[in-house]
Amino acid sequence: MLFLIFSKQYILKHYHTIKLKENTIEKRKESYVASKEQLIKEHSALKEQCKKYKLPFVEIQEEYENEMQGVVVMWAMSDK
Repeated sequence: MLFLIFSKQYILKHYHTIKLKENTIEKRKESYVASKEQLIKEHSALKEQCKKYKLPFVEIQEEYENEMQGVVVMWAMSDK
């Protein structure tokens, strides 16, 4: 399990894209559109929980696709 977290800067810069692609992977039946402020609070809280319980997470800072490619490679290498 790996938690995906967006940084405050990423949310502020890419909020519109986050909203547009919210169901791309999960295919939820209902939309969950949080405000920028709420999304920032939720991701900040999740990051703190991951740190507290030593759970693996990646925090997207600037470029989602590039950073996720690095995560996939890292994750694949750690599986060996």
